[in-house]
Amino acid sequence: TAHITKNDSECLTRFAADYASKNDDAPYVFDTKHGFLIIIGVLTVARVKLAPISKEFTQLLDAALDEGLLILAFDSDGNKHEELTSFDW
Repeated sequence: TAHITKNDSECLTRFAADYASKNDDAPYVFDTKHGFLIIIGVLTVARVKLAPISKEFTQLLDAALDEGLLILAFDSDGNKHEELTSFDW
């Protein structure tokens, strides 16, 4: 989760709650207690990008979609990638 802002995390928390409550318009975002799993697809990425997320997170979502990734995981115990912007919150 070092590669998303606190605000990004709060947005993902709301999306995960919406998805868990079976909101049909909610993007496929899951709260893992230590981070998030996002099922990458055009609709999910578009819906997440409607939220007030950081430009760095927007770039990560776009890159994941462009690379054909199916799942993007953020974990508080996960590896930190030096080539990506990190946030200390």
